[in-house]
Amino acid sequence: MLCDRIAQGKTDKITVFADAACCLSDNKKYLESEVLERWWQLTHDEWERNGQHITVICPHPVNFDNEVAKHKVAQRHDATIEFDFDARKNIMQVLIAEPELDLRILYSEYFRYLGLDITVVDNGRKCLSLIREKGFDFVILDTHLQDIPAMQLIPQIRSFVPNQRIMLTTTHSPDQIIIALESVGIGKENILSKPFELSRLFEAVQKIT
Repeated sequence: MLCDRIAQGKTDKITVFADAACCLSDNKKYLESEVLERWWQLTHDEWERNGQHITVICPHPVNFDNEVAKHKVAQRHDATIEFDFDARKNIMQVLIAEPELDLRILYSEYFRYLGLDITVVDNGRKCLSLIREKGFDFVILDTHLQDIPAMQLIPQIRSFVPNQRIMLTTTHSPDQIIIALESVGIGKENILSKPFELSRLFEAVQKIT
């Protein structure tokens, strides 16, 4: 990619973002991580000598698993910036159960682009299993799941997470299903009829922050 950019006549500043060394560190391959960081620094020095305005950014976690390795890695650069990846704990966790593959892909890309931590599954059993395992701030269910109907799935979810925030997406008219949904604690304001704009779904999720 970098060589292509230069070959295409890119002469102003180029930024390279690389986190391979952190992946090595996460797997306790500290020597390999140190070697890779040394290579990055030497390569960067060579680029500077050749008059190429290229900046390499290597994010290093604050909670680096090995302090000695962390110090050695930092020495390989002229400057370092540490990122607290634990901050992701404050990102909203959203679980979506949607039977249509195209919509699952669309939801994943859209919500991750907006900065949410998204998990997407295709059936109710997976949905229940994940809620038991880790819990979520917000759950979005489609009423057309093949294995467990939403009307049965909602009581099961709330049997172990009583206050779980849930929204439904459906091709049904809300007026046709509202009585059944109210019996399981879902109001009309928590129903989105398909088709809908994704921004409406995101706005609904934002309301609980």
